[in-house]
This record gives sequence, C-alpha cells and structure tokens, in this order.
Amino acid sequence: MNRLSVSGYLQPDTHTCVTSYPDSTRPFISLRLEGDDAEITLFVRPGSADALRTLAADTTEATRS
Repeated sequence: MNRLSVSGYLQPDTHTCVTSYPDSTRPFISLRLEGDDAEITLFVRPGSADALRTLAADTTEATRS
C-alpha cells in the first residue's frame, strides 16, 4: 500500500460496494465506502482482492454494531 492516512466515523447507513472491472489489459477491483459527506474508493489488482474483502466485511460488521 502507498502511504495514506484517512480517518472518519462510519454511520450505520454507510454504503459499501465492491466492484470488479475485468478489463483484459488492466483488471482491477474497487471498494467504495459512501456516506452523507464523503466517499472513499480503494483500487487494487485482482491478486489483492482478499484485503478488500476483509476490509469490506469488517466495515459491514462494524456498522451493524
């Protein structure tokens, strides 16, 4: 990961979306966290998908608490 620091408060209605873009030359996967005032999108190569799945699952679980 490149260096990046982001902090924010996830509301119970925070929307998460994982999308695959299987382009033949540069495939990638994105994770989008979308709230009322901000949207964060992370992009990874397909080999890094497990990190996004874990983050999405943890985010979803955290917003249910």
